Amino acid sequence: MLSHLKALLGTAALALMTTPALAQDPVINFSQTTYTVGETAMLDYQGKPGEALWLLIDRNLGPTTIPGVATFDVALGPDLLFFYLGIVGGQGAFSGSRQIKCDSPHFGGPTYVQAFTYDPINPSGVKVSNLVTLNVVKGDSCNDCPRTPVQDPIYGLTPGGTAVYLHGIGNDFVFAPGASWNQNQDGTARLQGEIYRPNFPNERFLLDVGFSRYMFSADPAFPPPGSPKLELAPAAYWDQGGPIDPNNWQYYNAFSGLLVGLGDFAGGTIAVDRMGPAFQLGTGANGKDLTFGGSGWLNVNVLTQPTGTTWAATGGGDINIQIGECPPLGGPICVVAAPTDAFSPQTNFVPHAVVMFQLDGKFLFDGNGGTYTEFPDGTARLQGTLVSINDARKRWEADILFSGLIPAGDPANPPAGSPKLEMLPNAYIWNGGPIDPATWRYYPDLVGTFTGQGTYDGASLLVTRRGPAWQVGFGANNKNVNDGGSCWTFFDVITQPTQGAPLELKTEGDINVEFVPCP
Repeated sequence: MLSHLKALLGTAALALMTTPALAQDPVINFSQTTYTVGETAMLDYQGKPGEALWLLIDRNLGPTTIPGVATFDVALGPDLLFFYLGIVGGQGAFSGSRQIKCDSPHFGGPTYVQAFTYDPINPSGVKVSNLVTLNVVKGDSCNDCPRTPVQDPIYGLTPGGTAVYLHGIGNDFVFAPGASWNQNQDGTARLQGEIYRPNFPNERFLLDVGFSRYMFSADPAFPPPGSPKLELAPAAYWDQGGPIDPNNWQYYNAFSGLLVGLGDFAGGTIAVDRMGPAFQLGTGANGKDLTFGGSGWLNVNVLTQPTGTTWAATGGGDINIQIGECPPLGGPICVVAAPTDAFSPQTNFVPHAVVMFQLDGKFLFDGNGGTYTEFPDGTARLQGTLVSINDARKRWEADILFSGLIPAGDPANPPAGSPKLEMLPNAYIWNGGPIDPATWRYYPDLVGTFTGQGTYDGASLLVTRRGPAWQVGFGANNKNVNDGGSCWTFFDVITQPTQGAPLELKTEGDINVEFVPCP
């Protein structure tokens, strides 16, 4: 690292090596301590005019002393980044900005930033700034995915191959394609997706777990009581000379969620929350290998039993996951409420993406719409924030999983009870119209969750199929001839809002969406 620093300092490096380090006097400040992808990090610097300014960014703390140069608070380790910011202006001030992008190398833990300066004409020593601790999270836009960890051949003490363990139900659940992990700037995170047992693939759940009360190393109470949970060999950790430093981990002190049974587990619903140490996130934090990931123990409480078997009412479990960039799986495309056209019998129709007949009526996707993604394994996923057309405070975070794809041309297409035909007779091909239901594809299995926001904060709904299968194709949205999808649904209240009047326990609904290019 010393030779690396010399090379970066250029021709002044040798002169600097013969001069003593000066007292710290530059000062750096950032506009905030936590940034999300898409935001711009703003740096302000105050120091001596005419000096060359460099920025050091490292995932690990020092101190690191280079004899005759300076002592740095960052580690100057293998993941160190150098940025030359230029010559400080006449007022001794410098301002810079950098947009946070998905390819940043410093996600998933605290990042330590320090500056140093020197006079490129008359070197008189390196001046080192204060240390700033930043946190960078990806949010929804980077689409991180959970994966199953593997046992590290050197440091792993327990077998990998399992992402979710539920005592008495299954010790080998893994995530199906389409699962997601999202960290948000507000200190929350969410893990969602379908889990299944590879040797018993019809034993499945839709998993939706929310995390909160975020903490990283800048917090005076770091680490949380009972943490970290160290499950690798002792030699894996920094204090024993290993590569893993738990001081760089993040924690979520609270988490809870639902597992909704699919396939052989249909009818079963399980609530999970934290048991023991806080959920930990970082390199080596999954307890199985040395990749970036997370882990935490679970309390398991059965809310409803599946129709085909019986589970113990309570138990324990575990989550151990790698977390990384999602593979390209098709989509997503954007979805909006489907408006009617001349082939629809519904004149003066007010469009909706979702309607809940006994629960505040019609809802639209917020912003640029929701997202719809179809995956190679025969599943699909509809996600987005729904807002009532009558009251913007009434909001749901929607996540619906479709499975069991029956493509066009399959002998089983259409499935029993389908298609759902709601356009005028002259819309369909057998009457000379443009819509051919023989080109549609279907997903017979549908399950999802709606998580309340605003007025509905604290509420959660279970979404299930009512009648015909989810149908996808041109004219399938039953409002116009464009590409889209539709189905009827049931909504069952799992938890009520924390304030206000309770919701009706069961309501019926409908989804009618059109697929559009994403902005």
